[in-house]
Formats: sequence, structure tokens, C-alpha cells
Amino acid sequence: MFDQAALSYDKDFTFSTIGKAQRERVHRFFDRHFSTHDRLNILEINCGTGEDARWLGLKGHYVTATDASSEMITICRSKRKSGRSYFNQCSFQDLHRMFKGRKFDLIFSNFGGLNCISPIHLAELSSDLNELLTDQGKLFLVVMSDQCMMENLYFLAKRKRRWTRDPVHPVDVAVGNQVVRTYYYSPSLLKKSLYSKFRVIDSHPVGLFIPPSYLEHFMRSHPWLFRILNNLEKVFSHKVFSRYGDHYAMIFEKRKA
Repeated sequence: MFDQAALSYDKDFTFSTIGKAQRERVHRFFDRHFSTHDRLNILEINCGTGEDARWLGLKGHYVTATDASSEMITICRSKRKSGRSYFNQCSFQDLHRMFKGRKFDLIFSNFGGLNCISPIHLAELSSDLNELLTDQGKLFLVVMSDQCMMENLYFLAKRKRRWTRDPVHPVDVAVGNQVVRTYYYSPSLLKKSLYSKFRVIDSHPVGLFIPPSYLEHFMRSHPWLFRILNNLEKVFSHKVFSRYGDHYAMIFEKRKA
């Protein structure tokens, strides 16, 4: 479904003002939790065009990055490789088959790839992720929340009816010329979906003040406002605000047997 969006994804999001700012927050939280670790063996799922894999590779980690979209993987491979980063086309359903017998220190998912599957399928996927991790392995997941403060404020200011971010009744979201069924997870629902295999270590908001990417044009036209919002984002990073970001980062560890 993301093949058609692949060619414009970097322009539309990765290198946009909002995209770069939100990714910087994710990387900051990653460093907060993993900066003291030596080289990690990382499995990235829904890697998109590979920007996070390149960043992780530059930090010295060994990265196996996957995406269900063949066009996304083609773009990943066309970019200059950084460090030990390798790219494979692989859907969530095929992870257990492709990497059977391998173990990773960390499984990483950025910017809402997991929002494309239902809570039931996410609970099923947790078993595969558990099998792919070492005993001390962790999950670092960045998911779109069911409540976004900046989105609510935007629709309130425009006096428009907002579309509902509902995890029970998914929303059909346009991606290029395709429609992607999207599930929005509160932190508590994500925790519940993974509860049997994982427990939460920490969480952080991503995009609490940095708005959703569809407001890119407005933010480019008002750089002074974006600077204020970006500075506020850096101050309000406590986990209590996680649900109200455009996304949130949640870190899990395996439950002890």
C-alpha cells in the first residue's frame, strides 16, 4: 500500500520541517535510553526510506531494516549506506519466517507502522517479536496516539469537525492514491496489547507541540511559531504527556519467564 507513497515520502515527511523535528525527538529519546550501550544488533520494522537505519548505523549499531513495501526498500538501497545497515522486504507476518533462529538486542519501529494493524493482530505479533529478542532484549516503538493535542487545537481554531482517532473503529487514511486502514492506540491500549510478553519501561510524547505533518505548509509560513512550539516540545517530555502527542515513544522489556 505504501509503494506509491515511497517516491515522495522523503520530500513530504522525512526532510520536512515537521518530520525532521519529530525524528529528532525520537533520536533524543533513543539516546537517553541506549547511549551507554555498545554496538547493538537491531531489527527495524516498517523502516520506510531508511533514515533511522542510516542514523543507527552511523552510531555503530548493526541494523537489519525491513519494510513490507518493495519501493521503500528500493529507495533504502539506493541511498548511501552508513555503517552496518542492511535492508530486506518483509511484512510483519513474515518476520518469524525470515529471521527464525536469529536474536536481536532491540526491535525498533518508528512513526506509526504498527498503527496499520489491529489490536488483535498486534497481540499476535508480540509473540513473534518476543521470540526474536534476546533475554535482555527491548522494544522501542513509536506509535500514533488516539489523542493529539495540537490536532484538537487546530480543529477547534478552524471550527471544523475533526476526524476521530479511534482504536476500536479504524479510520481509512489516504496515503498517495491508496487508503490505509489505521488504528490509533492510547498508551494504555498499546500496553494491554503487548502485556502477555512485555512490560513498559518508559514512554515519551513525540509531537506534543510539534504538529502533525499535514500542517507543514502553515509551519513553513510561520517559522517564528514553529521555533516556539519546538522549544516547548523539548520542555514537556515527561511520560504523563505521552497520550497527547501526535506520536509517542514507548520502550518495553521482555517479561521474565
